[in-house]
Amino acid sequence: MSNQVTNFISFGNGPEQVAAFHKMLRELRQEDDVYGSLDFNKLIPMPEPLNIESGTWTNQGLQAYRSFMAGSKNVEAFKKEHPKEWELGKQAYENIQKYGYPTWFEWRIQHWGTRCNAYSCVELGQGDQTMRFETAWRRVIEIVRALSKKYPDQTVTYRWADAELGADVGEAVFQNGKIADVHIPKPHSKEAHQLAKDIMKNDLAHFNPNLSKGKKSRGCRAEAPKERVHSKNKRER
Repeated sequence: MSNQVTNFISFGNGPEQVAAFHKMLRELRQEDDVYGSLDFNKLIPMPEPLNIESGTWTNQGLQAYRSFMAGSKNVEAFKKEHPKEWELGKQAYENIQKYGYPTWFEWRIQHWGTRCNAYSCVELGQGDQTMRFETAWRRVIEIVRALSKKYPDQTVTYRWADAELGADVGEAVFQNGKIADVHIPKPHSKEAHQLAKDIMKNDLAHFNPNLSKGKKSRGCRAEAPKERVHSKNKRER
């Protein structure tokens, strides 16, 4: 699995379709990001309590808090010695009860299909008809489904290509939140390689970021600074 997937979304090239496309761009733009960015939270909002640190500290705290809730009397030392982990574990436990997931990470993988919001979004002009952005690890079918449902009068074309040429590539057409047509060739097949080249237009900048010419937005961030509740992101890895 590669680190990123490049995604393309369009509504078509007719005047009404282009107008609807730019209306969508204005409505779903990420705050403080380029015109052409896409905010997944505006399509499938993540509950704010899930926005806690994901990683070892939370896992340790969750294990301790689960023991406490099960009636164990042997967690007082942990609670006293590791107050931050305890609070993280408590919140993670409550999140599971309410949302089914302990932190943002598990929830996003399940609901968005990826851990990050859209990133490296290409800045668009008023006449442009296709948005381009990258996602971590995977394509984002559910995000595009939600987008299509939000704009039911539009035919949404979604094309994607993994950075590993031919590994994960395809195209789908959505109407009113439903897939009207989809084509996903067998990974690494001749057809998959050809489709990937067609989607990327042999864009070498995709495979070598140093060759990129257009203005793009910021890179993958698991949590936006304004959302961050804890500041131990380095421990997540």
